[in-house]
Amino acid sequence: MARRRRYGALTPRQQETSQRVARAVSRVRHGESSTSAIRAEHTSSTSFRKYAGATVYKTTGGRVRVRKVDTLVRELPWLNERGMIERVPVRGPEKSKVGRYWNAVKAFRDEGNARPLRDLKYKTFVDAKGVRRKFNRDVDMLRQRGGRGRLGFDDFYA
Repeated sequence: MARRRRYGALTPRQQETSQRVARAVSRVRHGESSTSAIRAEHTSSTSFRKYAGATVYKTTGGRVRVRKVDTLVRELPWLNERGMIERVPVRGPEKSKVGRYWNAVKAFRDEGNARPLRDLKYKTFVDAKGVRRKFNRDVDMLRQRGGRGRLGFDDFYA
């Protein structure tokens, strides 16, 4: 079996296919059949097996199941130091850190509660390309973006 290539070494087309497969895996995890998830994400079963790897497996009855934890790379929105949105590839447990950050941003946006953001003071995450990134906790910038109605994970995630 061939070794899996690092996400940064994939061509842009392969990265897009990897993202479609990751979305299909999420659909299967939420109860959709693998066939309909593959169709909905416009990919093939060959690509699904290739990019999902050990994340999916077949049961004795032949049904496709997804493991509870995966190491698939997903491109998630991230606020850089200038307050601009970037889409960064994130793998494994780092996805949970990014999710916690966006929950803190949402708490600040909806309730004005900056404490979850303060709790992230020394927290960082490593993207799939190996770059360590800090979470943007600039309250003034977040308040300004929120005033323009552009301050939420859902606003950036398409």
